[in-house]
Amino acid sequence: MLSIDTLTSNIIMQRALNQSTKKLSLSMQRLSSGLKINTCEDDAAGLSLSEKLSSNISSLGKVQQNTKDGIALLQTAEGGLKNILDILQRIKYLSVQASSNLWGEGSRNAMQQEAELLVDQIEQITKSTNFNGVNLFEKSVSKNTQTATIQSSPYISNYNKKITNIKHVPETKQTNNLSSIQTTSSTNSSRSGTIIFSSKDETKTLTLDGKHYTVINDSESSSTISYSYSADTKLLTVEGSNITITSADNQDNNIAIKGSQIKINGSNLADNITILSGSNHISVYTYSGHNEITVNADNCSVFTTGVNNKVTINGSGNRLETYPDTKKTDIIIFGNSNLIMNNKGDYSISSYGDSNIFILDGNSDKIEIIGSYNNIITAYNTTNKVTINGNQNSYNNVGSGATNFEITGDNNTINGGKGKDRFLINSGTNNRIDGGSGDRNTMINRGENTTYNNVVDITPPEPFVCDLQIGTKSDENSVISIEISFSLLDFEPDFSTANSSRNNIDTIDEMINNVITQLANIGGNINRLESVQKSHLIRIENLSSAQSTIQDADIAEETSNLVKNQILQQSATTLMMQSRMMSADLVLSLITGIQNSNNIYA
Repeated sequence: MLSIDTLTSNIIMQRALNQSTKKLSLSMQRLSSGLKINTCEDDAAGLSLSEKLSSNISSLGKVQQNTKDGIALLQTAEGGLKNILDILQRIKYLSVQASSNLWGEGSRNAMQQEAELLVDQIEQITKSTNFNGVNLFEKSVSKNTQTATIQSSPYISNYNKKITNIKHVPETKQTNNLSSIQTTSSTNSSRSGTIIFSSKDETKTLTLDGKHYTVINDSESSSTISYSYSADTKLLTVEGSNITITSADNQDNNIAIKGSQIKINGSNLADNITILSGSNHISVYTYSGHNEITVNADNCSVFTTGVNNKVTINGSGNRLETYPDTKKTDIIIFGNSNLIMNNKGDYSISSYGDSNIFILDGNSDKIEIIGSYNNIITAYNTTNKVTINGNQNSYNNVGSGATNFEITGDNNTINGGKGKDRFLINSGTNNRIDGGSGDRNTMINRGENTTYNNVVDITPPEPFVCDLQIGTKSDENSVISIEISFSLLDFEPDFSTANSSRNNIDTIDEMINNVITQLANIGGNINRLESVQKSHLIRIENLSSAQSTIQDADIAEETSNLVKNQILQQSATTLMMQSRMMSADLVLSLITGIQNSNNIYA
């Protein structure tokens, strides 16, 4: 339809021109920026993902710099340690050289002077090795300046000599004057009865479920004991005093006793013996097999012998003695104020009570004291492990064996023996440590106000810790901690004699080992950081590739679009101009024709 008011074709061409102009502008923007996504309207989801990738790539770039800085720090520390190692090796060389009686006073003075200068140089290296103004080694020199004379407690001083053997009381086994015992059966599963003795040393036999027991009267006169037996639990309970119970061989036993002055001779198999109540002397003689003895009573004197015994004391005020032929005894103490005496044999002790006294000889694989006011006296000649967790405990070793002590608590007094003892104080205050007469006793002290004598403090210094951010998150997996910690003793080499020069060697070797250990730690951390670098480079490569796919413009495609949109824009502009002229000409022609017709008719 031809109209004057509305030029429809012109409007259509105008819309096409606007579209081609917009597309042309978009192509020009993409070509000029090189990006496919320049604003949110281009691709909102793509822009969000692209920005996240960009953030990760940027953060990983900084992480790469962090790892490079960490490697540089470690290499700085490595250089300082290598210098220290060279110096220590030189001092050791001089010590080995001076350990022979081939050098006069002048030569020894020269070696002494060189060694002292080298030690000063080590101190200078520890003070000057720094990275970005942060010292890496300054706390690495331990000072062994605190000494104290420790007085033993009055109780311990009384036992400051070799523990004498405990007298072995042989067990009594008699087979004469036997008479049988009648039992009364109350139920099918339990039996009970009494045993009546008319004279001393009278012997009777008791048979229950095929198990045979010999019972001897140790009383000076007639006596009566009672017993009960459970067929379900196989438990024989005996109540009385002044008796000896002997088990036949080749049978395991489960016996509970109540009374005093009782002796039990176990079998050659496993025996389970429980002392329920009573006082005075209770002797338990066990043989082969894994035997268990439990003391629930108070104020008993318990004597044990045999092999593979486990003794548990739940009561208080008891006295436990184990004899020389006890090959292995495990002792567990829950009560208080008990006296434990062990002579020879192998054993382990775990004590959870207070005010217990231990007088020990033999070989121990462990002593664990968890409690307070306990006194321990040992005569070890082998290496042992002692753990003390409590307060005001006293320990004294009069033997020649080396002992490894681990101490947690306050006001404990520990006296080592003649061996090379090691002391580890986990925490606590006012603990007193004496290395005794042993050589090269060492201590790691993490407590406070610790006094010590004849002990070298080898407590490692607080390490230099560097936290490196190696990830783009805030979790612990994105951070690694690098520690630089080694101990250099406050060492003063002595080259005055061959023996003093020889004594230098152990200390130097210990320091060399500390430096070598730290060099290995540094090397491992450098390798780890290099691995982190490689991993992050791969991540940066992959993330950059993904970001390019999402965000970067395809130049060939955009160039083609540019040409296309330019042509469309020019075509739309030309046609719109022609449309305007054509419409105007047609309208004017029609109007002119009407006017001419009117003139003719007029």
